Amino acid sequence: MKILFYGNCQTQVAMSAVALSNPTVQVDYAGNSRRVAKFDPERTERLFDWCDHIVTQPVMNTDNPDHHEVLRGRFGDKVIFMPYVWVDGLFSLVAAPGGKERRGDSGFLGDVHVTEHLRRTDLAQTIQDYQEGRLDFQHAERFEASMTEMARREAFTDVKVAPFVRDHYRDRTMMLTHNHPHPEVINEIARQIAARLGLSYQQVTMANPLPYEMITLPEFGRILSPYGVRDLGLRYGYDLQWLRVGRDMITQIAEGLDTEAGTEARAENVEREARRAERQAARREQKRARH
Repeated sequence: MKILFYGNCQTQVAMSAVALSNPTVQVDYAGNSRRVAKFDPERTERLFDWCDHIVTQPVMNTDNPDHHEVLRGRFGDKVIFMPYVWVDGLFSLVAAPGGKERRGDSGFLGDVHVTEHLRRTDLAQTIQDYQEGRLDFQHAERFEASMTEMARREAFTDVKVAPFVRDHYRDRTMMLTHNHPHPEVINEIARQIAARLGLSYQQVTMANPLPYEMITLPEFGRILSPYGVRDLGLRYGYDLQWLRVGRDMITQIAEGLDTEAGTEARAENVEREARRAERQAARREQKRARH
């Protein structure tokens, strides 16, 4: 059996998970946009001809040549659609380095709840309000909205994980970032793919660190505060560095604003860089003195 996994990084780690349980199955990966690895349309067309099955994600943009109806029309039951997992609200703020339509100008998902506050008061008060739980990140509302959208999109997929996320999100971590699922979610996707193809599947666990790393996507900056745990009714803990990381993120968001808070944040950044330069100069001087 030859399987092409065609999509983004979620598809790539799902391939690794399936392959780990099925070493005799031939697998390959192709990226479906310039933002991901192995994007090469000519190579992809050759892989379409090579494979017996295509595991991919439904593209909803009707102008895209990979729109899910187009791929289904081209390949019929050769295609297995897995979802694009995108869950907002499980973190107060999360760095979103890709996908401008999904983030604020600051590069953080959830920044609108900070910028609204910063336009009413200064940076120091905003950070104080964050620390004391007066900054409303609307965790539950954001989570419900994204789950509703995921369920809508999964009407077009063969693999479905929105029910799995909804059933388990209160008990354990489901996401590493808003669009990087936890390995437990990748395991569930891979299990369903294997079942559809008549393949075996053995859960990849932390007991085997190397394979587990192969199905683990990178973490970007994110914060889950005690107030997020409370608002979502989670039964696991908050990020231990939520105060420091949250303060840094809020300051970065403020730097981009043409407000008093923005001026304050930019001034703090200049001072911070000056202190860093002084420390580096002192270390260089100490190094020269030792030699």
